Amino acid sequence: MGRPVPLCLLLPLAGALGVFAPAPATAQQVRLAAERAAQVALGVVGVTSMPDGTVSDLTIQRSGGETSQLFTWQLGAGFTVAEEFPLYLEGFLGYARYDPVAIVSNGQQSTRLPLRWNAFSGTGGIGWSFAINDRLQLRPIFNFSLGYIASDVALAAELLDVLTGIDIQALQAGQAATGGLGGALVLAWYDYRPEFEFEVELRLSRMRFTTLPVSDRGLDVSSDSAAASLWARYRWPTGAEAFGRPTRWVLEGYHSEFFQAQRDVLGINRLTRLGGGIEADVGRWELGGLGLYLQRVRLSGSVLFGEDVRGWSVGIGMSF
Repeated sequence: MGRPVPLCLLLPLAGALGVFAPAPATAQQVRLAAERAAQVALGVVGVTSMPDGTVSDLTIQRSGGETSQLFTWQLGAGFTVAEEFPLYLEGFLGYARYDPVAIVSNGQQSTRLPLRWNAFSGTGGIGWSFAINDRLQLRPIFNFSLGYIASDVALAAELLDVLTGIDIQALQAGQAATGGLGGALVLAWYDYRPEFEFEVELRLSRMRFTTLPVSDRGLDVSSDSAAASLWARYRWPTGAEAFGRPTRWVLEGYHSEFFQAQRDVLGINRLTRLGGGIEADVGRWELGGLGLYLQRVRLSGSVLFGEDVRGWSVGIGMSF
């Protein structure tokens, strides 16, 4: 007997393929399905790992012959240490839950089976801001990421075994670790004046993700994710005060173009988010510590649109 086929813990993601091979499935067919599914899984990790304002809180539900749902959430921040020492640091935490629908078959009948799974990621970045002039900056960034994928497949594994005859005991664990390396190039314009503040950032990001060899059942697969995003924010005084400080109106917009694995996972090429709100200066309260203090709080709303995508959101933003 040879070594069992390393199904990897990402095989439940084969729902993204839409079809399992009819029984009896060969080891080669199982491995092919697992590798394709792993590519999709790493694509979702890319969505949660790469900083992007359009997918920071996004839910997509598709309907038709097959339905799938995708929920993403991202929280993070970036800052330059000091003007005289322009070291740039950033960090992000991400989460995604994907609910594709798999169709399993024994060659005579097919069964639709939802295989829900989750992706967690933590991403860090370190860069340097080069001042081209007093407002324009060029910032290269090195990014690194660690992720973890866990699937809800304890019962699904048993059903798949009955319907397809494939030994999928490895799916009972339903987990895998991922890692990613890459970088970004940011062109930024910051114009701060008493009468208004205007900020614009154009970011090109690319990262390569792979499964980590933490289990002898793992598959050696990798995936490339890339995106281009444009972010802009405009602030101006309202003429009123709150907490003893002036308040300001805020307009904000994001536009993202997705490439490679991100495009495959989201099913869309681009997203745009436009919104606005009001901002209060709370710096006098010195909320925080270790040199990091809350300066501003924003209450805002936004609309999201893209190819066959429409949505809206309300939220609270904070600046330190």
